[in-house]
Formats: sequence, C-alpha cells, structure tokens
Amino acid sequence: MVTECCDETGMDAKDTLVIGDAIYDMQMAKAAGATAIGVAWGYASVEELKEAGADHIVYHPREILPLIGGF
Repeated sequence: MVTECCDETGMDAKDTLVIGDAIYDMQMAKAAGATAIGVAWGYASVEELKEAGADHIVYHPREILPLIGGF
C-alpha cells in the first residue's frame, strides 16, 4: 500500500512516514523503504512494534510532531 500511494503521488518512499499501531504497519513501511513510527496506545505492544522494525515508538500524539519536522 505504501509503494502504491507513493507511486500515485510521485513521492519517494524514503521520504515517507508510516504511522501505525500494528506489526503489519511496521512491516509494510520497512518493506517499502519508509520510516516506520509505532504508536504505543494501539493494537500491538511496544515490543511487538520494535520487533517488526519500528524506527520510532511514540507514547503520545505530540511526540509525532518533531518526527514530522525532519521531513
């Protein structure tokens, strides 16, 4: 899904953030070459998100803003 969205918008996956709460979100991001941000308040545990390849874990929505600022 990430590569499809990138293709449709002309974006490069390496310039893309995927924010999710499931291991599948992290795996999808990593497979596409995107940055994977796991949220600690969702479906998967923090440990599961890390094991699935999360580049960052956030514990509150406000923690996402500094990560977006780098893009």
